Amino acid sequence: MEKRSRRVASSRPSRPKKSVAGTVKAALQEVLREAHDSLPEEASFGERVKVFRTTNLMSQVQLAESTGLSRSAIAQWESDLAIPSATNLKAASRSLKVPQNWLLPKNGKS
Repeated sequence: MEKRSRRVASSRPSRPKKSVAGTVKAALQEVLREAHDSLPEEASFGERVKVFRTTNLMSQVQLAESTGLSRSAIAQWESDLAIPSATNLKAASRSLKVPQNWLLPKNGKS
């Protein structure tokens, strides 16, 4: 004898299911947006990198590893002692999960 399961009709409307990863990613994007919006317009490149790095709960070592750079290179960026090449800016942007233009100062200063 075959057993068949029956579905009981639910009174709640069905919602699209979100994956946990999708929910976490959306929440992180919201937090990053808030961090971006709270930055003063005159924030330097180094200040911006540090804000987004800490918002992503990353250490300088973790950012260095994810970009293929040294920790001292990241420290120099954050101290405004160096600026990245276009390639390294792209890598930092990807690792920090923000658009490249969010890392660039609005007043053109590093």
